[in-house]
Amino acid sequence: MTPDKGLVIFGTLLDPALMALVLARAVDVHESEWAVLTGHSVRWAKGEDFPLLVPDKDGAAKGVRFTRLTQADYARLDYYEGLFGYRRRDVGVMDASGTWHAAEVYWPTNARWDAGVLWDYDTWHSEFGAQNLIAAADKMAGYDAAPDTVRHIAQRRVYENFFAMDEYDLQFRKFDGSMSPTVERAVFVGCESAIVLPYDPVRDRVLVIEQFRTGVYGTGDDNPWTIEPIAGRIDRGETAQDAAHREAEEEAGITLRDLLPVATAYPSPGSSTEVFNLFVGLCDLPDDITGIGGELAEDEDIRSHLLSWDEFDARLNAGGFRVLPLIAAGHWLARNREGLRASA
Repeated sequence: MTPDKGLVIFGTLLDPALMALVLARAVDVHESEWAVLTGHSVRWAKGEDFPLLVPDKDGAAKGVRFTRLTQADYARLDYYEGLFGYRRRDVGVMDASGTWHAAEVYWPTNARWDAGVLWDYDTWHSEFGAQNLIAAADKMAGYDAAPDTVRHIAQRRVYENFFAMDEYDLQFRKFDGSMSPTVERAVFVGCESAIVLPYDPVRDRVLVIEQFRTGVYGTGDDNPWTIEPIAGRIDRGETAQDAAHREAEEEAGITLRDLLPVATAYPSPGSSTEVFNLFVGLCDLPDDITGIGGELAEDEDIRSHLLSWDEFDARLNAGGFRVLPLIAAGHWLARNREGLRASA
């Protein structure tokens, strides 16, 4: 649905040629009207050739309010403005008759720019207008030529330590064929992991591990020690199978003789780049196999537990496990257990 509140344009897009180039069409006079945003002014960005809309208690920024823009118009404008770090923000403006209207404006989100003196359209047009048209034509040619289903506008690494966090400005193709507005999305940059549930088909038992989990602690859960399958990151040069065998040795001191793939999947596709490679690992699980494991260099403190199939299955069906990969591997094993036992 096309927004009905109207969009107020300040600054360079007041230039009819630039606006028509970005929209890929001329704007009819009946689509717009003058509007004023009080408490704000349009100023030059210091040392730059473009303006900023900034709070100013004595100011009154004059712009044009567009009331008949289509969804395609908004997508094109969002793309163009997004390249410079501008996003839409809700405001209230007055029209020429003094009537108040809810509206949106493009607001700069990059804090590195300082505001200078009041911006002047005529100065901008005479000194920078022509080169801005050339630059805008190049940018919008990329928009029009791209067959992409996703347009990557900007990316920022906002945190990096044990894991990382990235922010994206992007547009994606909607199911009706149009492009979305420019959206900002934060993504947890995780890793690809190998996860394995060890199973002994002769003794009909599984091995699970227990360890402290900061994520669970962060939710306020009274018990941040969780029962899990064996898991770990896939190191550079390793396959998922290599990592599963290595982690089984490091975390539980066991040797897997065979790996059965359960799934390779995204655990949280809305917010994370993590990929899980989930296996059931066939192995021998004698009574004395349990103990304390983990890599000391990584401050791991991992305790292993043996569960008979009946005990594991009862707990699985009662909702007694809190880690989804363990639940997924457990249900796969429940479906395939009889065949594994028959061929053991």
